[in-house]
Amino acid sequence: MILGSCNGLLCLRYFGGKIVLWNMSIREYHWLPDTQMEFPGGFGSCEFANYGFGYDSVNEDYKVVRLVQFLNKKEKEFKVYSLKDDVWRRSQDFPYYLCYKYAWGVLVNGALHWAVTQTLESEEKFVLAFGISMEVYGMVPLPEFSDRCFHLTVHVLGGCLCLLCHYFGVRVDVWVMRQYEVKESWG
Repeated sequence: MILGSCNGLLCLRYFGGKIVLWNMSIREYHWLPDTQMEFPGGFGSCEFANYGFGYDSVNEDYKVVRLVQFLNKKEKEFKVYSLKDDVWRRSQDFPYYLCYKYAWGVLVNGALHWAVTQTLESEEKFVLAFGISMEVYGMVPLPEFSDRCFHLTVHVLGGCLCLLCHYFGVRVDVWVMRQYEVKESWG
């Protein structure tokens, strides 16, 4: 399964959880070391693991992030892998809840993006950006939607952040942010 691509590198996850970075052009690859899930209280079950992959231009490093949401839904684990150091480390707590299990982080402007909610019960969706270099979270300003009842997915189109709003069998709106982090540039 492809978790992401950047600068000609593919980040792939094989069945069984092994992750590899693969440079197809020079036919080289690097297996990431295994990392255990740190279950709350020492035991539990994983609901799902979500990933993102990108290049840290400040530190000249490639990074893979893994977000695990546990079945109790309140506990989460956020780890960052550094290719330069070849280690996984636990990062700051992930303060939101992913909307979709299989929507990998989308790399735009040096940040990975996901559709999130602030609470499990919340219907209101946001786009969260995780800056790969500084490893900080931020919210992306969203366009003015005509209706809030839709399925939101995050993509990249022509190097720009893109949102698809699926209005349950009625229509799909496509929004493209032409100037990153400028709300007025959505069109």
